Amino acid sequence: MLSWHHSGFNVYCGPAINPGNQEGLEKLAQYIIRAPLSQERLLYIPASEVPDGIAKVIYRGKNNGVR
Repeated sequence: MLSWHHSGFNVYCGPAINPGNQEGLEKLAQYIIRAPLSQERLLYIPASEVPDGIAKVIYRGKNNGVR
C-alpha cells in the first residue's frame, strides 16, 4: 500500500459541529455546495474540431498545466 501512487484525495475528520452552532453549520453548508471543479478551467473541444471525431473536455490546473 505504501508503494501506491497517491491520488491527492484525503479526508479531514475534525471536531463535530453541534446542531446549535449556526456559524459552523453555515460554513459546512457552503463547503458542501461548492463545485469540485472550476468551470473557468474547463475547455470543451467539439468533435468537429478533433481529428478522431470525439469531443473532449480538458481541465487546466492552477499552474496552467493540462490534467
